[in-house]
This record gives sequence, C-alpha cells and structure tokens, in this order.
Amino acid sequence: MPTPTDEQLLGRWRDEPAPLLPLLHAFHTRDGYLSEEAIRAISAGLRIPIADLFGTVTFYHHLGRSPGSLDQPRVCNGPVCRLHGAEALIAGFKGQGMQPVAMPCPGRCDQPVPVLKGETVFCATAGGDLVHEESPLPPDPPNGIRECVFAGIRDPDRRTLSGYGGDAGYPALAKAIGDFTPEALIDLIDASGLAGRGGAGFPTGRKWRAVRDAEGSPKTIVCNADEGEPGCFKDRVLMDHDPHGLLEGMALAGYATGATRGFIYLRYEYPETAHILEAARDEARAAGLLGDRILGSPFSFDIEIRRGAGAYICGEESSLLNSLEGKHPFPRNRPPFPVTHGYENLPTAVNNVETLSSAPPIVLQGADWYSSLGRGD
Repeated sequence: MPTPTDEQLLGRWRDEPAPLLPLLHAFHTRDGYLSEEAIRAISAGLRIPIADLFGTVTFYHHLGRSPGSLDQPRVCNGPVCRLHGAEALIAGFKGQGMQPVAMPCPGRCDQPVPVLKGETVFCATAGGDLVHEESPLPPDPPNGIRECVFAGIRDPDRRTLSGYGGDAGYPALAKAIGDFTPEALIDLIDASGLAGRGGAGFPTGRKWRAVRDAEGSPKTIVCNADEGEPGCFKDRVLMDHDPHGLLEGMALAGYATGATRGFIYLRYEYPETAHILEAARDEARAAGLLGDRILGSPFSFDIEIRRGAGAYICGEESSLLNSLEGKHPFPRNRPPFPVTHGYENLPTAVNNVETLSSAPPIVLQGADWYSSLGRGD
C-alpha cells in the first residue's frame, strides 16, 4: 500500500470535526515521529499558528519528535505493576542494551506488566517475554454478590450489535424515543440518582437539564474516556466488552439534551479499544441507530472517536475540551462551565464512560430499580 502524502492525510481529516488529534496521529503513524516538516504541513493545512501548534505537540508525551524516539520500551511503574516486578523488568531490558522508560499507569492493571513499544501495548510474562493479548473478561463476582448494572458484560458476543440488543438494536433508545419526551427522560435519569461515575459524583440529570436549557447550538455530548488515575481501568473494560452500551448511552444523552453530535475522547494507551469502538459505531450507523433521523424519528445524532496523545491533565473536562478543539490542553477558568460554554464555546455535557453506559439499563428497568442498588449511603 503506497505511503500517503501530506496532502492525502490533510484531505482525509481537514474537514472532519476536531481534526487536529487524528492528523497528528496519522502523520506520526506514517513517519514514526512528528518531524518539523510534518508540523509545518499541519500548521498550514489547518491554519494554526506554528508556534501554537508546536507548543501543543510538545505538551503530549506520546508524540515522538525524532526518529526512533519512541522505539525503546515504555514500562508501567504504577503501584500494581511494581508489585508484579516492573523494576526487575526494567533492569532486564537494560541488561539487553535497551533504554527503557518508566511510564505512569496506562490502565492495564488486569494485565501486568504492560509495555508500550511504538503504538502497540504488550504484556510482559513472568519470563520477561512480551505478548500481545486482548483485554480479558472480568472475573466472576465473589460468592453471594450478584451482578447489577452491567450483568451482560461477560457475554462474548456483546461487542456485536446482534449480541448486544438482538433484533431490537438499541432497545433503550427505541423506548426513549417512543415513550419519553426529552424532558421526561431527564426526569427519569434524575429520579434514578445516577451521578458522575468518574469521581466527581455530579447528578447526571441536573447536568443534562442544564445543557438542554442552555442557549446555543449545536449541542454536544462528550464522553471522557481518558481515565488516568493509577489503578483505574474500569472504563476500558466497559468499552472493550460492551461498546454498544456506551454508544447507546451517548445517544440517550443526545436525545435528552437536544445534542446532535458526540465525541469519545479516548486515552492514547487504548489503541485496541479505539478499533472496538469504531467497529461498533459503524455497525450502529449501518443499522440506522446513529446518524440522521434515528429510528425514523426527527432525532439525529452521530459520534466521532478521538484518541488523546498522552497528557494526564486531559482527564479534566475543560482541558479535554481544549485538546479536542486542537488547542493547548490547559484547564479553562470557570465559570462559565461546559454546560453553557463547552466544545466550541457551545452547550456541552461531558460525562464519564460508566455514567453514560448506565443510562440504557435505567431506561429499560426504571429509576426505582437503579436507586435501589447498593447501600444507599
């Protein structure tokens, strides 16, 4: 396959929503690093001042700036991997004449010790060999504990649309469009007590209502899939094994808020997850569950997937939005908040993966069912 030219890469992405990140990845994948010539081409193609673009590029630690700069193994030195021999693995690489680099937890605590080489994630075996494995299914719950919200996640066919919803496709979305006004759907989510599952715990219904009531359009749903806390990988498991649950949840959020577009901002260290989400998204589009006039209704909503490039701060919602827009990913001063001034300064709901994935079962089983789960405190 011929190597794409600068103009071909620019032509592929220039007119797409949020084009900078995919362009940076495209040039980086082609060349193995981001050369000064590539940065100049992107600067001219997107009409971004080169000083601004250079500052943005150098902010991300997974974008190499010289040939071979990312060829050396990057080894997780997070707390879980330290317990599984990360330091010995680093010493072993050094003994082989390599120059390994310690990296923060890449969200692979169920597969210790992860090693990133180029753009591929490997797992080190006890003998020090590197193997490439798919994300494992979660273990069965301990005796006496029953599955609740994500009971079907161990179904190996759940990645596919037929395995997820059968002939119904997205049953929660169909029910919402058929039985609920957007305001009634927000009331349902509010009554369930669903709150932000990324750590902040902000009431989801209140956030969606604020976006719906805000002036300005188009409105946007952004899924924050940039989980970066050491030891945290729950969102990756949900996306890897239940991608349609996330996509349906985003569509429900779009219907509730009046949003017509959505983005999944995915952390760099999850390349396989990006492929899984893209395949699920394409299935949903082909089935008429994303795109124009979904299920024959006036509701239109579509989703784009964007990979970050390695910056812990992008887990903060306003930094994430700046990164998505192609700006330097510094946090914004607040107020105003994203619900009124988010992506492109327009009303935006930024929700965590688990938060959005919880919406479909709430629609199907009711607010009382969800609020009855757990200890209630």
